[in-house]
Amino acid sequence: MSVAPAGWKHIETTSCLLLIAIIMTILRIRSRRRVRLAVAADDWSLWIALGLVFVIYIEGLIWVLYGGIGKHNVDLSPAERTALLKGYVVCFLTFPVTFVATKLSILLLYVRIFPVIRIRIACIVVGLLVSAQGFTLIIIVCFQCRPFSYIWNKTIPGGVCLPLQPVFYGTVIPTILLAAIVVFVPMPVIWNLHMKMAQRLALLAIFASGVLVCVAGALRMSSIHGFKTKDLSYAIAPAAMLVIVEPCLAVICVCLPTIAPALQDIASYSTIEYLKMICRIKTAVAPQRSPSTERAEIYTPVDRSGEKIYGHRCGVSPDLESQLQEDDEEEEARQREGSQRSLEEIPEKAVMVRGRWASV
Repeated sequence: MSVAPAGWKHIETTSCLLLIAIIMTILRIRSRRRVRLAVAADDWSLWIALGLVFVIYIEGLIWVLYGGIGKHNVDLSPAERTALLKGYVVCFLTFPVTFVATKLSILLLYVRIFPVIRIRIACIVVGLLVSAQGFTLIIIVCFQCRPFSYIWNKTIPGGVCLPLQPVFYGTVIPTILLAAIVVFVPMPVIWNLHMKMAQRLALLAIFASGVLVCVAGALRMSSIHGFKTKDLSYAIAPAAMLVIVEPCLAVICVCLPTIAPALQDIASYSTIEYLKMICRIKTAVAPQRSPSTERAEIYTPVDRSGEKIYGHRCGVSPDLESQLQEDDEEEEARQREGSQRSLEEIPEKAVMVRGRWASV
């Protein structure tokens, strides 16, 4: 069971994106607990989508290991050719459900965040279109060949299939358009918020991150031209990877607008722990220094390399040392005198009122 270089690229890319999607989902859960919000419909939809992303990732892994993704058709065994076409069916049946779940999650998030009637109406309309598109994709895959098993078993007599390239162009283009519409839905409301321009632009950038999903869909469409070649196992490798990359990016983009509280906790914890560590280090290594030492450092000369020269032998004159010592003694005497004077000013019978002594 050898894996082609394109297969390793598939595994590495999808594994990294799946890990990021899981981390983002955990941060989203942490943020909801941080602000004490109950689990809503968009959360359930996201968790279902993440579960489906994990399923399609496992399917892609099996597709690469046993279906020969990235290998040339002449190098495939009969078992790998059958696994290749069966994996195609399974992945392209799971993708529409994942697509619908991620898009419904972001639409439900819009409904919860923006209590505007036109946003609700737009989300309902777009949600119905997304559901219809997902159902259409499933129907196309199921009825692409008659009988259905003719997809992977071309020896069945009388079998017939629709041409792959026109079918996928007709399904990918509406998918990209719907993803772009989902991204555009909240933009007018965000632009009209009473906020500073920088804050509005930041929000627009966060919600516009869904454009990455559109880019992945466009790349997947550009790879469809390989479906008409006879070397399908090699030509389908980019599309097979992007089928998993696209829902992973969708999950990441759905989580981005909601993870700010968790990121603030992480940033504040990291800063506090760093400051504590610095304080512990300074306390452990800092020598006990007298006022005269601190003032002496002001007058301490430096050598040509910029290093300070400390002590009598290194350039501090005896007169300066004696003067600093006298200053220390005068400072201590003033502190003792001030303490004695403050004690004498306290009446015999007195109480502390607002930080001062008052006679009773």
